Amino acid sequence: MSKSISVLKKTQDMENQVHSETKAFLKAKADQLTSLSEHWENKYQEDLEAKENELEELKANRDADLDTLTSLQERWDQEQAEKAAREAEERRLIELEKLRKEEQAAQDAAARAIQKQWEQHKLDAAAKEKKKPKAKKAKKKKKK
Repeated sequence: MSKSISVLKKTQDMENQVHSETKAFLKAKADQLTSLSEHWENKYQEDLEAKENELEELKANRDADLDTLTSLQERWDQEQAEKAAREAEERRLIELEKLRKEEQAAQDAAARAIQKQWEQHKLDAAAKEKKKPKAKKAKKKKKK
């Protein structure tokens, strides 16, 4: 029996030693996993903050770009309106010039017609004068 007690004691000691080593291993592994968990939690928080900052920066850039776009769109619309106004004014001036030329042409034609009529009137008057017999002027006697 003492042999069996001794074998059991050795077995118990071995079981205790395995238990202690397993316990130490599992404690070390648990500590390592806790450390890794804390590391990844910290990394997650840092990455989340970085992405939130990046998102805020992108929103700010988007707002600035939208303001610039709006400003440029308003400027473009204004330039297009000014261009349309200039083109309308040019068309109006061209139409006015065309009307002025037409009026001038009508005035020139009227002036030519009046001149032609005047010339014809002068010719007719001259022809009438030639057809009329000239009345002889009576000579007055001069007293000496």
